[in-house]
Amino acid sequence: MASEGVTKASTARTFATKSYPTFGRGAYDDAKPPKSVTASPFFWWYRFLQLNDAYAERATPALAAIHADLGDVRSTDFKSWWNSHVDHFAEPRTQYTLLIASTVDQIAPFNSTEAINLVVPLNWTNVGIKRRFGALIDKLVPKTPKGVRVQSSSATYKLGRKWSQQGMAHAYAMLVEKRRADAEKLVTGKKVSIADMAIRAGLPIAKGLKEGVKTSATTDQRRTVTIVALRHLKNAERFVAASASKVFPN
Repeated sequence: MASEGVTKASTARTFATKSYPTFGRGAYDDAKPPKSVTASPFFWWYRFLQLNDAYAERATPALAAIHADLGDVRSTDFKSWWNSHVDHFAEPRTQYTLLIASTVDQIAPFNSTEAINLVVPLNWTNVGIKRRFGALIDKLVPKTPKGVRVQSSSATYKLGRKWSQQGMAHAYAMLVEKRRADAEKLVTGKKVSIADMAIRAGLPIAKGLKEGVKTSATTDQRRTVTIVALRHLKNAERFVAASASKVFPN
């Protein structure tokens, strides 16, 4: 009998999304994180939390409590922070693991809602077993839809609504450039246009435009870029606010 049996608590962490960060074996560079990191919403949670001044200042009791859990994000790289705080984002560990039961003690209760015992006829074909097993699992465990929707989660800090890695990356880049432009204005007295911020941020929609160059041929494109960039800035402010909560994005 092959079964999902009772063992000591599983050491493997699970998440409500397949898009959790992986770092590989090479040296990690926080300035140039790999795609296996930037594709994760948890990376952008960290990035927007770095931009949250109220969180850094622990401005309210609620923010102080969040800060006690997630710690200082401005003086550490993402990999170090993630490794130290990953348990807040992972699903609760389970007492079950996938195994071939060899004792009665490893068999799950028949009325368990967390595990099943499964009889596998070994005289079936490999393909037949896999097909039947897949059909059974599809009935018992909901599939994760394609895209970036997340399953229901019991994690302390969980992912919220549908999210877009590209959308968060563009929103983050725009907010960083907006803050730089605001600081620049204090020194030079010159205002940087939203379109020029988008050019600096590397938004794809601004491709082909040059900072400070305004001509009749670029007027329409710059106007469109401004509209899109403002939308990203609005989203960025929401992401910053959500980063200091237990649901991101919300």
